[in-house]
Amino acid sequence: MDGQNALAPEPAFATSADAMVSHMLAVENGPSALSLLRQLTEAGRLAEAAQCLPEVRRFYTDLHEVLGDIQTLADRALSQYHAHLAAQNLPEAAACLDILVQIAPGSTEFLQQAFKLSRTLEDFGKSVLYAQHLLLLDATHYDALEVMISSCERSGNTRGEAEYRLRLAALNGQRQHSVAQLYNICEGLNATLLNPLDDHTAGLVEQFLAAARAVPDSAEARSELYLGWEKHYRLTIEAIDVSPLARSTANLQPYPPILFMASTGRMMFRAEDLRSAAAQVGAEVVFFVAADEAYVQLYAKLYIFSVLKNSHVPCLVIVHIIGGAERIGAIATSIGIEDERLIYAADSFDPNLAQGRCYRPPPTGWCGLAAYYQSARFQWLGYFLEQLDLPMFVSDIDLLLQREVGDLLARCAAADVTFNENSDSRSYSSRLTANLLLVKPTVTGKRFADVLGQYLTRALQKDAIHYMIDQCAVLMARHIVAREASPRYGYFDTSVDINNLIYPDFRENPFRFLSLYHGFDLSTLGA
Repeated sequence: MDGQNALAPEPAFATSADAMVSHMLAVENGPSALSLLRQLTEAGRLAEAAQCLPEVRRFYTDLHEVLGDIQTLADRALSQYHAHLAAQNLPEAAACLDILVQIAPGSTEFLQQAFKLSRTLEDFGKSVLYAQHLLLLDATHYDALEVMISSCERSGNTRGEAEYRLRLAALNGQRQHSVAQLYNICEGLNATLLNPLDDHTAGLVEQFLAAARAVPDSAEARSELYLGWEKHYRLTIEAIDVSPLARSTANLQPYPPILFMASTGRMMFRAEDLRSAAAQVGAEVVFFVAADEAYVQLYAKLYIFSVLKNSHVPCLVIVHIIGGAERIGAIATSIGIEDERLIYAADSFDPNLAQGRCYRPPPTGWCGLAAYYQSARFQWLGYFLEQLDLPMFVSDIDLLLQREVGDLLARCAAADVTFNENSDSRSYSSRLTANLLLVKPTVTGKRFADVLGQYLTRALQKDAIHYMIDQCAVLMARHIVAREASPRYGYFDTSVDINNLIYPDFRENPFRFLSLYHGFDLSTLGA
């Protein structure tokens, strides 16, 4: 459906009609229809008389011949409308307005009154019909746009919703303060980005981004809560970019220096040593996590133990310690697991040199460097994918593997990238949950990792960063690669593969990967 069709109005107003009248109109000609209109008007059956109008207008091209009859019908309907309104008989008043709108469909006054009354009566169907016709007369009608947005939401017409929201965004703050304007733009982006992009919808995204840049900062003195939500929406919108990224190969990216160490304490100075370790264990898949030292100390032992115990396929486990180059040996010793399948990696990230700060919606607000730590595994993904040439499970470190993955690998064998899609989410920042990805070393899989790394590297150079930038980046990379090629995307089964529900403590569950999330009571895991 193109944009024009998405906004096309319904053709006619519906009114109840007597079956006999309908039959007569179907078989009679213009003069008979005119005679019937006169009889029904005289009898006070105004709604049925209005049904004669299309045939009368079709036959009598010179409306002066029938203007008196139409005027009589209009006068009767208007008189009854005022009487019903005075008596607070609102449904009957609405029926009279419907007749008046049919008589004078170009009358903004009648349409406005009928639209307003239909909303008072919560007659959503009529509200939609009136809104469509109001927008034909005034494309900037604020309330009509809101009704059409609701209609599209109810019907699942996401393209129509996006285009109506774009019209609303173009009103430049009419009846909307900055937070409401930015919220509307976010919702328009949701309606667009949660579906595959084509040239038209990619253009809509660019128009929404331009509309957001045109929303002025709040000039009035407002509460901290108001300003907090304004900051949240701006950063959420700034996380979006669906333009193609410069092509490069992962191994040519300017990765910073990295150290490797076997779990026995043996340093590994070259990428060749990493590949040799994978070959020695016959690895068929890599489990890769990255976290700062605090999270490594809190979760790494649980994660490593669960993977080594339950994977049931030859694997390599890589735990990347963000900023841990100087303490890699001490950290590995504190974890205390020695296994030839376990490798530690560490870089020299210095949090004191980080340019930006991370922001969460109110009431949290500024929250340090969370975005950097959440993004690191995706920034390094391309490097490890290129060096090891093996499928990689990339996940949060606060994750437990509860059963084998052989059948999952077989099920996802055809996919370049397998995502954890939270289909219940209507937000582009949380539709793809970044706690688990499976990426293959195919041309497309490597390109996906390349785009993802570039995207995050660019985003993390900003002064302010949305705390869900990693999830936005995964979605953007999915769109960018899909428009470049024909990727084979797969999706985990969220009923059994990975949970998107937050568990505060351990309980029996069906999930292969159990995401513990922040605040999980680790004491409930037992020994």
